Amino acid sequence: MYKDAVEYLKGINKDDKVLIVNHWDMDGSSSSAIVSKIIEEVRGRGADHVMVPKDRKHKVGEGAKQVIVDEKITKLIVVDISVPADKVAELNDEFGVDVLVIDHHGFDRNPEKGVLVNPRKENPNIYIPASKLCNDISKEFGMDLDWIAGLGIIQDFGTHQAMDLFEKLKRLYPNYFPANIDQHSLAKNCRYGTYSSVMNVKPYKDTDRCSKLAFKVLTEVRGLKYIESSEDYKELYKSYEAVSNEIERVKENFDKEKEIFEDKKIVFFAFESPFHINSSLATQVSVEDDEWIFVTFRLHGDEVSVSSRCQSGRVDLGEVLEKSLPENVNEGAEAGGHRKAAGASMDAEFVDMFKRNVLDNLPDVK
Repeated sequence: MYKDAVEYLKGINKDDKVLIVNHWDMDGSSSSAIVSKIIEEVRGRGADHVMVPKDRKHKVGEGAKQVIVDEKITKLIVVDISVPADKVAELNDEFGVDVLVIDHHGFDRNPEKGVLVNPRKENPNIYIPASKLCNDISKEFGMDLDWIAGLGIIQDFGTHQAMDLFEKLKRLYPNYFPANIDQHSLAKNCRYGTYSSVMNVKPYKDTDRCSKLAFKVLTEVRGLKYIESSEDYKELYKSYEAVSNEIERVKENFDKEKEIFEDKKIVFFAFESPFHINSSLATQVSVEDDEWIFVTFRLHGDEVSVSSRCQSGRVDLGEVLEKSLPENVNEGAEAGGHRKAAGASMDAEFVDMFKRNVLDNLPDVK
């Protein structure tokens, strides 16, 4: 699965200008850091530019294209974001960039140009976080970046895919890990999990700035023991505290304002906040009821962002949300994700129609 990606990365030379575009969650940040570290191993310096998509869209858009033109990019690497095959060909033909995509979401087809690493090419139902894929590739270069990869794997609910990695890290750093190595304990009950939460910039207001800070921590500190001494980490921690307080404020209204649909085992909850906390909130309220689906709607101005969780995975949330986007929805609206976790965005006027569609697309639960 990794052969073509390894050859691609080995072929990067000192004259190449490399741009990495990554998703703005911890899985994306860890993935971009690992790939940049590989590039540094190959040619003596890492990626020349690293960015998240403009306006938090799940695609390589105009912002990335502008960087490609302005900085004369020759190698484009996209991690933790799906890129349609035709878009890969367009980037290659229009801008002359060689494209590598390392991702674990659904995709349309294997691109005729460029390189795609995605375990779903072999098994459409498999789930492996992008940071684990990138870490596996780093092993081909004799590198040990497990401490970076684990931070992303935790936030993407992929702990069961990397138990050996976490057991090894626990042996090396026993004071940073919980007694029991499982998803909940790693995320909530240990120092290492706190690092993962602090550097998960997804909920923060200033996504671009915080994403750059997280990348610097992951690529510049000498290892796990030095994270807390990093000034960039301390800056991120301020945002983490603000977000934690905001989540607690919003949760106070959850029980009295949630909409419950017993026949579908689904809960809707809408709230207003300047923070992008709907994903974190959906995760927190869903952990106690495995079979229930929890959908949060963050209202901000005229726009709505949606996050959904179902810890048991009894339905494919990515498929349900994608099918539920109204036919006449605004340009730029999107939906998709994984079986247990998915999201969407749209103008506020379409929310009620979207809710009805979600209910229609879910089976009754006996």
